[in-house]
Amino acid sequence: MKKVFAALLALAIIFSANTMIAFAQDEENNPYIARSTSTLAFRDEYGNYITNLGKGEMFKVLYQDPRDSERVWVEWEGMEGSIIVRCVERIEQDIDLTGSSDAYLICNLNLRVPQTYEWITLLNSGTRVSIIGEDPFNNGRTIIRCGDYEGSVLSNSLMKVATADFILVDIEKQIVYLYKKGEMIAYSEVVTGMLNSRDTPRGFFSIQSMEEKAKLSGEGYKNIPVLYWMPFFNGCGFHSANWRSSFGGNIYIYDGSHGCINCPTEFAKKLYENSYIGMTVIIP
Repeated sequence: MKKVFAALLALAIIFSANTMIAFAQDEENNPYIARSTSTLAFRDEYGNYITNLGKGEMFKVLYQDPRDSERVWVEWEGMEGSIIVRCVERIEQDIDLTGSSDAYLICNLNLRVPQTYEWITLLNSGTRVSIIGEDPFNNGRTIIRCGDYEGSVLSNSLMKVATADFILVDIEKQIVYLYKKGEMIAYSEVVTGMLNSRDTPRGFFSIQSMEEKAKLSGEGYKNIPVLYWMPFFNGCGFHSANWRSSFGGNIYIYDGSHGCINCPTEFAKKLYENSYIGMTVIIP
């Protein structure tokens, strides 16, 4: 019986190791954003302990650790080190869009059949599409693909992500991504508006103003001090929220904001320093 148990244990270890190796190798060494599923030891190239990464911390996975198949090399808070791969949860979001053929619609837009321009469907502002090429029948239009649809739209209603500066808010994942010229330079978990009662507006917006050490007032609150404030639509904006001890997950379902996007102070500072009035905000 002991021999059978030992054999099963050995097989389990081999299977686990192979699974972890595949997890890293299947990424073809392309960087991606991930989060930790538990508290992890962050180690240097010699295996020395640097610090702990808390559960839910986000980081950029760079490649499999060449010294240990059970670990991956990551970038976190400006530092590089390795962590255990089995505790890495990938976040499905592109990092570098500089070579992308994708674009976002900057307004609601009719998709039409090229040449005849019969109506196909209405596409909403903030929808992400793939650019096929110029419309051969009209130099002011572009052929795009969106899901199962393909057709012609006005070219000046597209924002090409490969060269754009924009802030992307993923409400379902509760993450904000900051892009400059198609390259993601910062990201963070946040808390958006209370689901189904004070929802954060969705669409294509732009930063209206920027203020440090602002005081915010609205229905149910008055003169709340924040270190960084960047409104983008109808009183909703990005701001630091030092009264919150955690961000992300499903907090917005039971303790969401009044519509604003609550950010950790350090991320709010980074967002403030790398944004500008008129910068695009996309909330699909």
